[in-house]
Amino acid sequence: MKKQILWVFIFAWIVFSLPGADYNYIVKFVFESTDQGKVLKQTPSTGSVVLKQDGTYRLKLSTSIDDEGTYLFEKANAKHSSNVIYFNSKKNFQYFAYPQKNTLEVWLQKSNTGTNIWAHAELSTGGTEPGSTASGNETGSTSTSTDGLIRNGLFTQTVMYGNTSAPIYQYYDRVTGTISADKKGILFKPAGTFYLRSEYGISLLEGTGTYRVTGNQVKMTFTDGSSMTLSFYNGEKELRWYDNGMLISEYYFLGVAK
Repeated sequence: MKKQILWVFIFAWIVFSLPGADYNYIVKFVFESTDQGKVLKQTPSTGSVVLKQDGTYRLKLSTSIDDEGTYLFEKANAKHSSNVIYFNSKKNFQYFAYPQKNTLEVWLQKSNTGTNIWAHAELSTGGTEPGSTASGNETGSTSTSTDGLIRNGLFTQTVMYGNTSAPIYQYYDRVTGTISADKKGILFKPAGTFYLRSEYGISLLEGTGTYRVTGNQVKMTFTDGSSMTLSFYNGEKELRWYDNGMLISEYYFLGVAK
């Protein structure tokens, strides 16, 4: 594997330690993507990523990668809209990863053709995303099944995607037909329209427009003519927005708006 140096960090960041026990992730597959986030292929794989309380890690994959060193956990901020883990290898490799509630997407290297090679790992010890806690206003639970909800490029009911995977948090405001003011996420409606309220770094984006589901992607066109394309993962239970190979935001299917 060639040594990869992604960035020269000339700015200071706030580093948060991982609380609790060690985090043990099991590698499920590796995948290759373009800088725009389009997944080209996916291959089953085995291995593990262990993040220890003392700030060290161990990364092993069936593709003969066996590495260890130290890591830094950086909370989402003005420069990075997602939490990021930076790995500093004893072998002078440099990786980074995006932790979610119970998954880890680890950037491994650039291929000879310029695509990105990633490893997808899932938390084996339970718990939540490193460095995070859950919060929200409880309400009645909704179904988290997406079966039969997409037909002819549209959702058949008003569905909710939010920044948490827990369906018990209240996102839908029945009076205004939008997301509650203190919450973030996306509403897709059967009429082919959407409502989005999301935070990117220190900026809050709120907008409406039209959408279309094609294959494993949802293209959203805002009323000002701009657009963004999100990709489905884990069936239709997750939506991710990649930009230049970087994961900008991720949304979890919360259920059908009642």
